[in-house]
Parts: sequence; C-alpha cells; structure tokens
Amino acid sequence: MGSQCSVEKDYELEERVECNSKEWSLYAARRKQDDFKVTVFVHEKSKKENNRNDERIAKATQCLRILKHPVILKHLWSYDNSEELCMVTEPVRPLESIIQTLDTVEIIAGLYNMVEALVFLHERGGLSHNNLCLSSVYVSDNDWGWRLGGMEHVCKFSELTNEFLSGTKAQRDSKSISPEEKEGRVNINPKTGHSLDAYGFGMFVSDILDTRADLGSDVGEKFGEKMQSLFLHENPQMRPQFSSLLSDDFFRSNFLEIMTFLNQITIKTDVEKEKFFSSLAFKLTTIPPKVVARRMLPRLMSRFVLAEPSAEKNFLPHLLTPIKDGSDTDYQLSGLTPVIPEELFIEHCIPILMTLWSIRDGHVRMILLKYFGLYGTSFKEEALEKFILPQMLIGLRETDDRIVAATFSALAVMVPILGANVVVGGERRKHFIEGRPKFNSSASILPISTVPVTEKKISNIDPTNLSGVIDIENKLSPVSDKDSKKSPRSSEDKLRKQDREKRRQEMEKRKEERKKEVEQRRLEREREKLTKQSSPKRLIDLVVPDVDSDHEEFEPWEDLDEAQSSPRSDVTSSRSSQATTEHGVNYWSDDHSVTSDHDKLDMNNVDFTEKFNRTSSHSRDKDNHSSKSTASTHSNALKLGPKKSTSKTEKSSSKMEKSSSKTEKSSKTRHPSGEPPGSEFDIMRVAVRSSEPDYFADMEPSVNFKERDSKHLLLHSHPGGLSSKLAMVEDTSQVESGWGDEWDGFD
Repeated sequence: MGSQCSVEKDYELEERVECNSKEWSLYAARRKQDDFKVTVFVHEKSKKENNRNDERIAKATQCLRILKHPVILKHLWSYDNSEELCMVTEPVRPLESIIQTLDTVEIIAGLYNMVEALVFLHERGGLSHNNLCLSSVYVSDNDWGWRLGGMEHVCKFSELTNEFLSGTKAQRDSKSISPEEKEGRVNINPKTGHSLDAYGFGMFVSDILDTRADLGSDVGEKFGEKMQSLFLHENPQMRPQFSSLLSDDFFRSNFLEIMTFLNQITIKTDVEKEKFFSSLAFKLTTIPPKVVARRMLPRLMSRFVLAEPSAEKNFLPHLLTPIKDGSDTDYQLSGLTPVIPEELFIEHCIPILMTLWSIRDGHVRMILLKYFGLYGTSFKEEALEKFILPQMLIGLRETDDRIVAATFSALAVMVPILGANVVVGGERRKHFIEGRPKFNSSASILPISTVPVTEKKISNIDPTNLSGVIDIENKLSPVSDKDSKKSPRSSEDKLRKQDREKRRQEMEKRKEERKKEVEQRRLEREREKLTKQSSPKRLIDLVVPDVDSDHEEFEPWEDLDEAQSSPRSDVTSSRSSQATTEHGVNYWSDDHSVTSDHDKLDMNNVDFTEKFNRTSSHSRDKDNHSSKSTASTHSNALKLGPKKSTSKTEKSSSKMEKSSSKTEKSSKTRHPSGEPPGSEFDIMRVAVRSSEPDYFADMEPSVNFKERDSKHLLLHSHPGGLSSKLAMVEDTSQVESGWGDEWDGFD
C-alpha cells in the first residue's frame, strides 16, 4: 500500500488474507475508533492514464455501494487517491480459502445464498453478474454466510453484448464463459438475460461438488444432474430461471427453513411466530452446533427476535444456556434444551451478548438480566468486572422497578464469581455464625464459618464508576478508629467473643429470675393451702329454749365417757362436720347448712346469739311445765347435743359446766380481739322457729346409739325439759328416736 493512503489514518491493518484475485489485495483490519473488525480491499492503480481496468474497479465499488442485500458484500467506505483505491467492507474471507473447512449444511446454505443474490440482481435490478466463480464469493466472519462480490463486470441486460463481453473476457474466469460467448453469438433478450449467469452458476456448483465428495448424497446427485442437464445446456433458452431453484429439494432443510423465517420475521403473524419459536430449540438440535453458532446465532439474537414475547418465553432460555459436560440431568429437571456447546458459546455468543449489554433498550435489558444466571459464568472475570458490572449497576438507578428487581437478582449471580467485595463494595464484617451441629461425615456444603472470603481490590470501573452504588455501610456495630487499625480477623474474633459472653450472661440472668418467680409462686400456693388447713373449725350451738320436766335429774356421763374411750369414737377430738337427726331436724357444724323437715322457714323467726347458756333452771311445777311445753311448741326449738339421762347427779352437771367453760375459753383463745377475716359470718346460735305448730314437741323421745361393734347405748330421757347441754355425735353412730305414750298437755 502507498504510504499516503488515508485508510491507514482510520484503520489499523493486520495480516494479509490469501486471495487469488488479480485486481484486489485483501487485509484484515480494525477501526481505530471502536476496534470494529473490517476487511480492506486494496487495488493498486496502473501508472498508465485512462486505464480501463481502474475504471472497472471503481465501477465495482460503486455497485456495492448501491446494491443492498443480505447476501451481497456489504460496502462500508471507500478511499481513492492517485496510487490506489481502497474499499472497506464487512469482515470476510474468500470462499476458495476455507471451502474445505465448511460443513455440508453450510455449503448447501451458501449455495442457496447465491441463488438469492442472483434472483435479486436479475429480477429486481435487471443486472447480469457475468463472473460467478469461487473467487467472486466471500464468507462473512459475522454469520459465516456467503456474500456475492466481484462486481467488476456487472452490467444491465441491455448492455450485454458481444463487444462488452469480449472486452472483459481476459479478466473473467474462463470456466464461467458460456459456449455461445466463446463463439461470439450472444443474443440477449429479456427472456434470456439470465442465461450467462445460469451457465456460470452450473459450473460453480460443479466445481464445489467435485471439491467436496461428501455432498454426493441422493439429493446432491440429483441436484448435480440438474445442473448438467439444464443450467449447463448449450441452448441459452433451455436454461431455467434461478427462482425455480428456491423450492428445490436440495435446499429443503431445517437450517434453511429457520433462516428463511428469520429473514421474513417482520411479515409473519403472531400465530406463525408462536408455532415457530415453540419448536425452534428442538429443530436446532438437528443442525450441527458449529453451524448454529457461526451461521445462525446473529439472526437468532437479532433485535427482532428479542422483541418477540413468544421467543422470550419459548426459545431464548434454551439458546442462552451453554451445553456443559455432566449437566444433562440438570437440563432435564429444568426442562431446558441447550443448543450450543460452551466452547462455541464463548467464541460466538459472548461477543453478541457484550454488544447487547451496551444497548439501552428496556426489553433487551430485561431479557439479559432475567436469564443472566444461565450464561453469566461463561464470561471472563475481567469482562464481568470492567464491562458487565458497570452496565448492570446502572439498572439500580432505573425508575422501572422491574429492571431494579431483575438487576438485584443478576447481581446475586455475580457474587460467587467476582466476590462480594467487588459487587457490593465497602467494608464487610462477619455477623453470622455456623449453628449446625458438627458431624463426622463430610457435608456437601461448607459451613458458614469456613467459607473463605476472597479479598479483591476494587478498581475504578469506567466509565461511570458505579461500584459503590450499593455500598452498604455496616451501621449495626460501628468500629472506632483504634479498632480499625487492628487486623480485621482479630478484631472480629474479639467482638464475636464479647457478644457471645454478653448474651450468655443475659440468658443466665433471665434463667435465675424465672426460677425465683416459679419458686415464689410455689411457696405462695403452699402457704395458702396451709392457711386453709390450719383455720379452726368452730362449732355452732343451735339451741332451743329449755323445757322443764317434773322429775328431771342429771345422770352422770358414764355412757359418754365410755364412748370417748371407745377406739372408734372421736367425740372429744374430732372437729369435722357432723350431723345429728332429732325430731326430724338435721344439725351441722359451722361449715354446713341447717335444714329442717319443713321446706319453708321464716327467717324472721331465727334468733342468733353469741354464746350458748349451758345452765337452765328446772321447774318441777306441772302447770309451768304445761305452759313451757306450749311455748316450745310455738318456737319449734332445735337443740344440738346428746340426750341426758334423768338419773344423773349434779356433779355431772358441774362437770359439763366446766367443760363448757373450757370450750368457751378455747373459743376465746382462738378468737382474740383481732378476729381473723370471716369470723363475722360465724353462726354462734341459731334458733329456727317453724311457721306451723309442732304437735309432737311434748313427747318424750327415746334415743338409742348403736355402734358398729354391736355395742348399744341407751339414753333414756324422762318426760320434762330437755337438757341444753352440748353433745357431739360421732360419725359412726346411728340414731334411733322413739316417742313416748304420754299425751298429757296436748290440746
């Protein structure tokens, strides 16, 4: 190249690419501005003036600048000076240099691309290529699709004459020259304008089939026979149009079906798109992964595909999952069908993803964030830290909450790869401990306390330096300046021990307090129980006005003494509640109620007295006896106590008086001036008067006490006044009451 060519100012030329072209020299290059890969075509001009060859080269450049089609070589820029002509195109390489490395599917697809290019030139442009051969076809480095170049001899059908063809015959491939051209009898009309290119395409296919023997399948042989019989026919009018080849069986494959649909995706309906993307992952597994990665990936990850909701849902998760060794089970469980192996994924898919991460398109960013966990580990750490992470952190400042939430999920995938120091930033401190028991068997998951924390130095991430956007300062336990100077591990261990000791002391203190509370409640319950058990049971004397009898004499308490001495008697010592039945009236101690045979009692006739008078005057006057009997009938007197024998002496009476006084003293002892609560409810004396007259009050009852040991104590009471002395009846005694025959005084 000349030193004055301006292409060197904008592009950095690399190694030269092997090429058999006579007019061009090819160089791989990169644009200095953005490191974009290109190919530079250089033509050195002849020193002769008005050189026709230079004119044809300039014409080829002009044609590529005008003609725009996916399978025609893409022109980017041109530089022209006095010494050379430079043309910058997409990165390509000559087909003839790599034909042996291509897969059969790629070759079939490449031939289909050439058919499409020629259909475009003939039907849309009305142009004839006139030089279709291996040297005029290139393979793109971007998608490995075939590109038609070599436009130096392109002309319109109307300009296709013998003079024009004879002037360019020396620069064209001799194999592509038709028999009629060699004989100089070319007669082109609108119906036969394609005939020269049809003959050249037949020779082009024949050369490829001869070069690649693996294409000799049944379909390939049929296609080769068609080339020989039709496209290489000596009669130009017998050569078919190129559009008839588009539906040939040779070009029917999943690869071409997918590529055709992707090229026409903008005109497809939603139903067709849904059906296509739902089965696309399975169809891709029938195509060699190398072809998918090199030829199809750029189309599969185009903006039109990413914008389709059906593609995002049914296809992209499979495409963005690289095939890793030993992960078949995981793929089956997750329902994924990966398409590209990890090596090809890193080589071909990662560069496309890097480009997509720089696009500020909302739906594209959501897809990249949503499926980042599937492909994130395929990036190099340097690319993640310096490029992906800054682009990802921008999403945290987005107003769309969906992007913010998806960004946090993607950052979680970055932490195991780059470390939390790089992703989160700021100072970290250990706040959690391993609480699981230690088993002898090895665990699959390392304990929390043993997971190593890789310390990484956070670099200044260009261009926005957003590494501190989620810099979480630890405000739970601030560290002083002195502690910050200490080594992080020792200070963390010390703080951890102090926290554990403090928590242990607090737990012990709370435990002691709970014990004291429980013990105190237990003592209170026992104290209340003992208080109830130790409270004295007071006997209530229910008395009735005494009735004097004529010949009443006090008999000694010998029978009572015998009852006291009996092993089954508790008369003098028992304070439990007891009941005595006399005259149809029941008597209880102070904790029980007093009932009568009469259902209805007039409470106004009940007299309460504090002390029972244990002595009474005994009148032997019969008249007085009658009046008192009548009074007793109206009062319905009730008396608690044993029946006294009529033959007892005054000495026994004095004994009872002394016993009564002792009972009174003991009662006074138990009831000091400051009486315990509840003493005001003690019933000291109750006299219940029946509302109806008692017609049997003057009868002499005969009471027999029968003990269970067959001892019988008979206490006979003479007619007269009943004794008002206190008597206790033991629980085991049975009471029998009889009535005398004396009916005197009954009105």
